[in-house]
Amino acid sequence: MIRKKGGERHLSQRQRGQIAHTERKRSQESMAVHGEALLRCLGREAFGPEEEGLVIAHYGLNIEVEDGQGGRCRCAVRKSSTGEPVCGDRVLWMRAEGGQQGVINGILSRRSLLQRPLAGQRLQVIAANVDRIWVVFAATEPNMGLLDRYLVAAGVAGIPAAIVVNKMDLVEEGEMQARFGHYGAMGYVVQYVSTVDKRGMAALLAAMQGLTSVLVGESGTGKSSLLAEWVTAESVKIGEVSQWSGKGRHTTTVTSWYHLPGGGAVIDSPGIREFGLHGIEAAQVGRYFPDVAPWLEQCRFNDCRHGGEPGCAVQAAIGRGAVRAERVQSLQRIQESLLQERLY
Repeated sequence: MIRKKGGERHLSQRQRGQIAHTERKRSQESMAVHGEALLRCLGREAFGPEEEGLVIAHYGLNIEVEDGQGGRCRCAVRKSSTGEPVCGDRVLWMRAEGGQQGVINGILSRRSLLQRPLAGQRLQVIAANVDRIWVVFAATEPNMGLLDRYLVAAGVAGIPAAIVVNKMDLVEEGEMQARFGHYGAMGYVVQYVSTVDKRGMAALLAAMQGLTSVLVGESGTGKSSLLAEWVTAESVKIGEVSQWSGKGRHTTTVTSWYHLPGGGAVIDSPGIREFGLHGIEAAQVGRYFPDVAPWLEQCRFNDCRHGGEPGCAVQAAIGRGAVRAERVQSLQRIQESLLQERLY
């Protein structure tokens, strides 16, 4: 239904999702037409042999591919390609004479996908072949509930998650250790860093070596500043902090791949900051809380909400100090938000 208010048309969530789906489909079709047109225009004889490459950026109808020697080429996508390539994809492609243009023939098997939910329960693929998600928070205003939501989303995606506590030059380290230390006890890697006094930066880079990582988190947490420590300043734009909100203005407009010194890479994207939950029911959230999960099966009732129900093993664990009460409260808030989302 299209609702009207004050003469304006308001689209429902489902209608917005349908529009977004149609736009993505048209974009993919346009990319395929562009690829076939390039092949016809230049002729098959103008292209070299098929080779393997890495997708490092996505610009409208063109995909930037890196070859095995580090050379880069803007490519169109052929209709025969299996879907739309995204940053991090390994692809089969052909280079045209002169090396300035190419076409992508197909996408190789993906080991992981980073996606975000859109309106209408549809998903947008942001990046492929990701090894670790780094959730970045500013030490000055850590939102622990949001952190738990990110960690659940990473768990659902099947991608290991780690935590970066940035801007440590502005706080007492002991305070942050008290806030985040129990996540380390749960098995998460936690890095405390500052791009100002360089605290922890070498350790963070070492933890990223050999991996394809992504940085997620709200604007203003310093993700671009972290990235700028390792790649050329021209490659990464750092947003100013808004004088009104105190939040950073996100400047990334294209999903891009950045090589790290010594090996490994970081993928940055405007879509990743909106990384959210999908493909999970409220009753399943507890399994992605490592400290709470062991007690869930011990509750007397299968549908226990871990509030005041009799025989609740989770509440008993809180009483013994085995589980933090705020973690269970965070779990319950996420469950409630999922139940509310299903109503709309």
